Amino acid sequence: MRYLSTVFYFLIVILFVVGCNKKKELKDVDFRGEMVKFVRNLSEHAKFRNPDFLIIPQNGESLVDELGYLDFVDGIGKEDLSYGYDKDGEATDATIKTQICTYLNKFVDEDKIVLVTDYVFANSEDFPNYEDGSSSKIKTAYSYSRAKSYIPYATVRNLNYLTINPGYEPQEDSVNSLADIKSFLYYLQPSNEKDKDAFINSISETDFDLVIMDFSVDGISEFTTADIQKIKDGLNNGKGGYVIAYMSIGEAEDYRYYWNCSWTKNNGKPAKNAPAWLYKENPDWEGNYKVYYWKQEWKDIIFGTTDSYLDKIIATGYDGVYLDIIDAFEYYEDIMGM
Repeated sequence: MRYLSTVFYFLIVILFVVGCNKKKELKDVDFRGEMVKFVRNLSEHAKFRNPDFLIIPQNGESLVDELGYLDFVDGIGKEDLSYGYDKDGEATDATIKTQICTYLNKFVDEDKIVLVTDYVFANSEDFPNYEDGSSSKIKTAYSYSRAKSYIPYATVRNLNYLTINPGYEPQEDSVNSLADIKSFLYYLQPSNEKDKDAFINSISETDFDLVIMDFSVDGISEFTTADIQKIKDGLNNGKGGYVIAYMSIGEAEDYRYYWNCSWTKNNGKPAKNAPAWLYKENPDWEGNYKVYYWKQEWKDIIFGTTDSYLDKIIATGYDGVYLDIIDAFEYYEDIMGM
């Protein structure tokens, strides 16, 4: 017993020291400022190659108050405004909702697009369940967003179902600029019953003005330039629309082309040879890892080299990127008690 107690004591000491070292490493980081810098540099990189390329971050809306942020983004995507903030299918607290809108309204005031995704369905399976009372929630979500000049969409959290909500079908439009956008589709990858061609065809036959989709079918197999062009050409009965690529910059994903399986152990924790920017696995999303997004090595993967993630997206013909985990700065602020 005494031996076990001693081992346990030293284990606690080791964990305490490791935790202190991590906090020491993070002590002098300006998490918000570093995310603003990241997005700015990414935007500059993209627009140097294509001035019309769109930069739309998802969440992290409070960054609108950071100096210059609105100058290098073309809009914002926001999840859970009316439903899903605490739990899918549940209404977002009114106080939280009001606070979020104070930030989103600043984008609207500067003629920036605001795309709102509400998870009105209690299930997060491959298809929405319209029998769970979601119809009234959809009406509330769409009405609320439209009244504030936001563009609404309601779907399942998995984002692998082409959701066209009854009564809110997209209408055929002529889309020549962001100001013309009245509807959007957030549909990352096909569910198990659809192959790539069926996925592409199903999107191209809709009248959505803007489509947010993944860069690849399954994380590895990338869509081609022809695939993206087919979708663009098909939207709005051939009048076209925008196709935007989802890209996570606040977390690394172990199913992406840049990932090295030796970076983690069998238990999912970072290995000794893991890069300095790799932190820990997101407990809510297996295979997604928190990163020190301010580290240059991570930035190089995202946009800092001629063969970067962003350059691949631009070369494939997407009209822009939808940047996820922008709110990673909040995660680190919480760790540091800020």
